Amino acid sequence: MAVHQHQALDSKDTASRAITRAYSQTYQTYQYHLVVVAFIASLYGLYYQISGIYREYASRHSKHHHQHDMYFSSSITPPNATELPASSQSNYTKSVFLPYVHQFRTESVPLVWVTVHTGEKDVLIDMPIDTGSTGLLIGAPLLPGIDRNAGTRGCQYLSSSRIVYVGRYLDLNLTFHGVKGVTAETRVPVLIVDKSWVCPWYDPTKHGFECPLGPEGEEPMERDVSRITYMGVGFGRNKNAVGQRTATSWGNPFLNIDSINGTRLGPQELKAGYIVSTKGIQLGLTRENTQEFNFMVLGPGVTHAVDPRDWAMPLMQFRVNGRESIPGSALIDTGIPQMYIRAEDSMPLPEVIIKNPKEGGSPTVHRVKNGTRIAIDFGSSVKGELGETKASYSFEVGQSSLMAPSYVVPGKQEPPPYVNTGRNFLKGYSIAFDAVDGRLGFRPVQTIQSMI
Repeated sequence: MAVHQHQALDSKDTASRAITRAYSQTYQTYQYHLVVVAFIASLYGLYYQISGIYREYASRHSKHHHQHDMYFSSSITPPNATELPASSQSNYTKSVFLPYVHQFRTESVPLVWVTVHTGEKDVLIDMPIDTGSTGLLIGAPLLPGIDRNAGTRGCQYLSSSRIVYVGRYLDLNLTFHGVKGVTAETRVPVLIVDKSWVCPWYDPTKHGFECPLGPEGEEPMERDVSRITYMGVGFGRNKNAVGQRTATSWGNPFLNIDSINGTRLGPQELKAGYIVSTKGIQLGLTRENTQEFNFMVLGPGVTHAVDPRDWAMPLMQFRVNGRESIPGSALIDTGIPQMYIRAEDSMPLPEVIIKNPKEGGSPTVHRVKNGTRIAIDFGSSVKGELGETKASYSFEVGQSSLMAPSYVVPGKQEPPPYVNTGRNFLKGYSIAFDAVDGRLGFRPVQTIQSMI
């Protein structure tokens, strides 16, 4: 059975999944007299090795341990960071390539083949891959082998698209299908969606598992849950929300591959991370498949102490019409064709109001004005400033170019500045997310011609 749904999701803030603390205190801090300082220094190398082993162990097993109410977004950056040394990748030899179901296109979300194992009946799904959010959602009618009462009640809310998903969380086994019959397996939580509405007036702090009538007595628009398939695999997108459970690192299917072709992986065989390109997804980082990438350092996420694979969004700076650079954070989002950009009051964006081209929404929408020139640079933080540029590109709104989004939506003029590039960024750069060492790499696809 194959199921395919194409949704161009808006800026997708996901709801949160409660987790429990994975580990009791692993490292003990000892106080020594000054006369043994030299002895402590001699043990530092051994301590560092043990620390690395612990971090890798946590990355493999933290998905089975959870702490409640710990999902918040973070943009913490390491002080004075230029480059952090990558852990030795010589021991990591396992990797699986997942080709897309269809050729990469601006107009559609990329899909990969996934089999969902329900216990009674396996279901093959063409699963949308969204690097701009987290959480795995599947409509209940697509999984007939699962009891209607199974799981823990939960919901997710996408604030920009105003969509509410209500259902049950259940841990399920998944099999990803790679080239030449190779498979990669994992077990992660899935929200089995029983109800869904377009609910513009929904308040996650008040409305819980229902969409109430609108302020004027409006009825919410109910959605067809038999068409809902959605897999968010991004990082730095965690938000806290009452009654909602969604994945961070421990629930991200791409970071929790535990076997290949049914054979259980050892702790040092597959490095948690993935490469996203216009050709497909590479699960597991090795020395060979990352050697052409230019890496930047990521700041730790707020749950990093619990799960060391939790990292914040990358830093960037952007310029509009050649003016002063604006620093902020960025999201490389395969889930949408457009760009979202948010500045501050001191640097307003040229925008226009046009008739909404989509039915069922507000009559008018805001857009960044055609002819506006936008340039974006990615790089690590050095003493609060953007250091060496690891990737950069530019385009003119309304002009066709390699990496230009289909259109640009201005955000509310408020801090912090932010850019969601949309999926066309991948036409210029492939990206590699290293969840073990906290790095994001960029590999040029071809020579990029700047328009600015």
